[in-house]
Amino acid sequence: MSKVIDFDDGSSIKFELWDTAGQERYKSLMRTYYRKAKGALIVFDLTNPVSFQHVEEWAREVRECGEEGCAIMLAGNKADMENVRGVGEEEGELLAELLEVLFF
Repeated sequence: MSKVIDFDDGSSIKFELWDTAGQERYKSLMRTYYRKAKGALIVFDLTNPVSFQHVEEWAREVRECGEEGCAIMLAGNKADMENVRGVGEEEGELLAELLEVLFF
């Protein structure tokens, strides 16, 4: 999904959302998505510890390919499924602190 937002001062921002669901077959394409990125939102599944284990790798790749100072945010998805949680909020906060990113 792609959307351009124009501002009154003549500047604009292009938002591109890519959902690869962590699938390995998209891994080779990811670097092109990150190129010149000014911000990235890395989403992991709170009910799936394996998705959480990949967060550091995604953050490293964004930093390598995105623009210098690229803002990275980390978000835990499926917070409404507390009875099947595999990753706790504290774990997400600790990793975000380690990676120096925002956490939601």
